[in-house]
Amino acid sequence: PASKIFYYFAHPNKLNDFYRPIQASFLAIVQTFFGLETWPIHLTQLSLHITLALLVYIVILEFGFSRLHAGIGAVFMLISQTNVHAVLSNDTLSQVGGTFFGSLSLWFLYLFYRYRIKNPPASSPDIPSGRKYYILSVGMLMLSLFSKETSASFPLMIGVLVLAVNLRAGIKKSAFKKGFAELLPFIFATCMYLCVWLIVVESYPTSGSANYNLNPGANIIVNIATLLFALIVPVSSVMLFSLLKSGLLLALGAICILTLTVALLVLFGLWHTSRRLIVVLIMVFALLGLFPVVLMNHVSELYTYNSLPFMAVLFGIGLGNIFLKAGTYRFGRISLSLMLCSLIISHAVAAHSKARLMADNGSRLMTLVKQIRPYMDNAPPDGTIWLRKPTTTEIEYSIFCMPGFKVMASSRRLWHRADVRFHTIPPEGISDISPPKDALVLTLHGEKVVVER
Repeated sequence: PASKIFYYFAHPNKLNDFYRPIQASFLAIVQTFFGLETWPIHLTQLSLHITLALLVYIVILEFGFSRLHAGIGAVFMLISQTNVHAVLSNDTLSQVGGTFFGSLSLWFLYLFYRYRIKNPPASSPDIPSGRKYYILSVGMLMLSLFSKETSASFPLMIGVLVLAVNLRAGIKKSAFKKGFAELLPFIFATCMYLCVWLIVVESYPTSGSANYNLNPGANIIVNIATLLFALIVPVSSVMLFSLLKSGLLLALGAICILTLTVALLVLFGLWHTSRRLIVVLIMVFALLGLFPVVLMNHVSELYTYNSLPFMAVLFGIGLGNIFLKAGTYRFGRISLSLMLCSLIISHAVAAHSKARLMADNGSRLMTLVKQIRPYMDNAPPDGTIWLRKPTTTEIEYSIFCMPGFKVMASSRRLWHRADVRFHTIPPEGISDISPPKDALVLTLHGEKVVVER
């Protein structure tokens, strides 16, 4: 690890096909000083997440709304059930960092424009230009891009913000020229990142049927709808998937109606605001945050994190306005207070249950490691251990529900024999991947690893 701290900025990562050098450097530092302890990772990601919630609070206040609006938005950002995957995983600093630095880039660019409007150079030649905010904005974008590929959405947001600010000055040729000049450093930073990415990465996104393949088509609409629903649903996404797989459509429908009701209340509150242009801009950012991942065949709720800060701002403004409108009536104030408390409790319970599932997966993995390690010690050099999946009715969903040997999918760092490979086969077996007659085949009876042959 100590020799790899800056290695992955200029070299491909043999463990995956992604280019996330900031995360790789951070993990190398952690492993140098703390070995495989995970608390430095969790502490860092939680700190970034809490700071991002604070930024949501500050942004809502900056737009002229009350502390109630800001508080609702910040709490939604903190405890939304959809952020569990990103905030609590051991390998998602890239996602949290990308969103964190990208959001700061937008914020500093906004501060630059606000400073320039309040202190025009012509009227205040002796006042500093506020260029420091602009430089910070470009720097934060660079950090965001080198955190994760999904941060490609933030240059799009910056382009929209620059266009919106300059259009306010009027549709003039000079305004477009000025806007383009202001975009040039961001364009240069993005192009520089893309050039490094193209040089370092050994495989690129392609079309096809695999999960990470790009497939521009109807899947884009489905992915956008799925991710937006995941952002606003107030119950655990694991529960939703379980209800869907179990065919409990009545309960699933009730949750969908509840989610739609919350969404309509937020939209109603957003409609009754005096800052509609700001609201529209934040909506555009929330939608752009879903790109480019919506082009893929398969999307995960992990990718909602890019849009979560903007969705939190919208929730804060929308529900805050509803609360203030209903506040003139005692019954309305009590009803809205109960609804807000219920939403907070529901998200908190859902987040806790998903975190519990992740922790249980970790405990179960270590149980399997202890049982399989003796077989690995006796394996021949460059050998293979065959794992037959047990027959189970348990659902499989993301990183939360990982039945059988599925929980071992990302466990390679826990094994001391890098030369020994695992090969998983389904319960019924498949002729073209059947193990040799002399192969060691392990399976599970409950949580106990047993030798099949």
